[in-house]
Amino acid sequence: TQELIDAAGITLDQSHAGTGIGGAGAVTAVPFNTDRIAVATAVQRKVPGLYTPEGTPLNRFPFTVWGLISNDFLKHYAYTVDFDAMRIVLQ
Repeated sequence: TQELIDAAGITLDQSHAGTGIGGAGAVTAVPFNTDRIAVATAVQRKVPGLYTPEGTPLNRFPFTVWGLISNDFLKHYAYTVDFDAMRIVLQ
C-alpha cells in the first residue's frame, strides 16, 4: 500500500512505471530500489522492487504484509524452509 511505501521511506521511480495485464485486468508496476532489506540478521542493500498502486492480494490476510521476499534477496543465501519448526533458515 502507499501507506507502507511511505512508512518504509521508499522513493518510487514513476518515470519507469509500466502497465500490463494481470489475472484481474490492467495493472501498473512502479519500480523502486531499497537502501536495505533485512530479514532477521540477513541484510541486503539496493534490492529492486515493484509497487502496484491498484492494490495487492496480500491485503486479504488479517495482518500487515510488508512485501514478498524475492530471488534478488534470497540468491545471496542458502536457505531452508523448516515446516516442522515453521521457520526459514538463511545461511
